[in-house]
Order: sequence, then structure tokens, then C-alpha cells
Amino acid sequence: MKEQIRRELQRQKGHNTGTGFLIFSDERIVKDFKHFGKSYFNKLIDDTLQVRSIERLQMKRWEFSSAFPQSDIIWEDFTKDSVISGTKTAILWVFLLLISIVLITPVMFVNLSNDFI
Repeated sequence: MKEQIRRELQRQKGHNTGTGFLIFSDERIVKDFKHFGKSYFNKLIDDTLQVRSIERLQMKRWEFSSAFPQSDIIWEDFTKDSVISGTKTAILWVFLLLISIVLITPVMFVNLSNDFI
């Protein structure tokens, strides 16, 4: 797992994905973190980090949730730009609409012509 994290760090260099993972070295810390949640995290960073670092990283505003299993995480999705993904989705919807119109329009004309005959 450490090797995968190192590879991901190299690949992500300079690109903020807005998502992060905390990895704990001690099971006791994990249990405390799960039990006390954000208050425990705030105490932990206050005791170990400089105020300037906490403010620069806006660590007091971080939100936490349980991670998905490592095998369920699609690492490539962390680098995808949401604007590009949204644009691709919009283009696909327009394409689907045009195909629907092309397929439905001839059927409509055939049905209209049958009414006149």
C-alpha cells in the first residue's frame, strides 16, 4: 500500500484533488479518532502543528468519513477535471437527443402519411 501511495503522490504532484486519506500507524489512534471524531483531530493538530500550517491548509474545516476499501477506489478519477467530465456528459446527452430525433422523426412521418391515405 505504501508503494501505491508513493506512486500516486508522484503522479498527483502539484494537482489538488480535494480528497485525502489519513493513514494511522497505531490502532489506538484509529479507535480514538473513530470515537471522538473531529474534536480529537483538532486536538491532535493543535498539539503537533504550527498555527500557520493549520490555517494555511484550513484544517479546522476538513470533513471526515470512513474510507472505502482500497480495491473500490478508482484512483484515476482523482485526476479527472470536473469541467471536462461535465462537458463530455453534456455532449453525450445532446448526441443521444439527436439520435432519438433522427430515429423517431421518420416513424412520425410514416404514421402521418398513413392518416392521409
